[in-house]
Amino acid sequence: MKFQFADREWTISEKYDNELLAAGHIGECRSIDSLLVLYSGLKKDMKQRTLRHEMVHCLLNVYNLDSDKKRYTEEELCEFVAIHMPFIDKIVKNYFKSA
Repeated sequence: MKFQFADREWTISEKYDNELLAAGHIGECRSIDSLLVLYSGLKKDMKQRTLRHEMVHCLLNVYNLDSDKKRYTEEELCEFVAIHMPFIDKIVKNYFKSA
């Protein structure tokens, strides 16, 4: 599935990747490729949670908040997630509707 965010087209894909699992990951955000990858062997509820998690990485990257240069307070992070939760929920809902 593809979605638009911040003038970029992002792709969500699934793959059965033993290297991803061996590294202890069940999803990843490849910002340079505008790609979110989910481990295909997950149950639906865990796959939804993982997609939400990777979407937050996507947003943090696009807004350049994934840098170690600045630390954010709990309130700042909560506000950021609260503002973007409707967008994240829409993408997750659309992804699982089309899957």
